Amino acid sequence: MRTTTHNFTKFCPVTRKRILDVARASERFRETHCEGGVLRWTSNGHVPPQDCLEDFREAGLGSFDMEASKRVRDRETMAFLAEYKAADGHTDEELCEMRAAFGEGVTIVNVVTGRRTKL
Repeated sequence: MRTTTHNFTKFCPVTRKRILDVARASERFRETHCEGGVLRWTSNGHVPPQDCLEDFREAGLGSFDMEASKRVRDRETMAFLAEYKAADGHTDEELCEMRAAFGEGVTIVNVVTGRRTKL
């Protein structure tokens, strides 16, 4: 059984079976639009997470292309991560905030890139 992080899927406390709140899923689906078969959130233009796409499909909402949506989301995520990793260092303001939070002389590690920064 998959786990979900959005709030339109619940689990029965007795049977532990997944229960889809179709009304809530429909509400959230109204916050999307379709571009060339790819479903996107209207608020930020991103493709919804896998579990949301599956729930929208299960609830019979819209006619979007599940596979195309997944491919586009994966491609856009990879592009974002590549751009993030290529970003060079921290601004002076960020370094100041990190020193205030972690202390002078501490080495912090970016868990995505592995880059180490001594404060």
